[in-house]
Amino acid sequence: MDEALKRQLDDSFRRWEARPRYAELSPAVLQAIPNDMVEQAIVDFVLAHGVWRDRELVALLSSLPEGFAIVYTSRILDAEVANGGFHQYFWNTEGCYIDLVTRAVARLGSAEHLKILKEAVGIFRAEGKPDVAHLAPREQLERFSDSARASDLGSLDTRWFALGDLAAARVRFVREIPGLFVARLPLITRMKLAIGKVLRGRRTSA
Repeated sequence: MDEALKRQLDDSFRRWEARPRYAELSPAVLQAIPNDMVEQAIVDFVLAHGVWRDRELVALLSSLPEGFAIVYTSRILDAEVANGGFHQYFWNTEGCYIDLVTRAVARLGSAEHLKILKEAVGIFRAEGKPDVAHLAPREQLERFSDSARASDLGSLDTRWFALGDLAAARVRFVREIPGLFVARLPLITRMKLAIGKVLRGRRTSA
């Protein structure tokens, strides 16, 4: 790899690692975060709770002010569909977020996105997902590929892509209703976040 490019990538990674993580969010805190980082700040806040399994994340998001679920679930939807289409989204999440993400897209105000999402939900519920828990990783990948080829979900991907993602709508929503993002991490989590900040600072300055 070209040395100049390697340095550029290393610098970008260090800046990304050094991004602020917030132990508390409020209208005043959000106002100080630039538009290109405000979604990430909200996602980081959710993930700072240390919850990773989808069903547990649903419970966490349901316990937080509504704005967190709106941003988090719609952002994951955009990312998964962009990476592998609706089939990948439902395969990876197993439909855990259907209620939350449908409400999220509705609150973001895009009728066309919502229409496609509802069609996708209908197809997923009709097709289901095969039980692959007992299979080896390679067999699971093969089953995923077979399922993707047979699924009708792929017919919706191009329509979704044509609309563009919901990033601008999410930022606008945060700016218009910042009161839906008022929350503070639990004490132990705030302590872990502070320790993580120190360690990241040491790594990025090394």
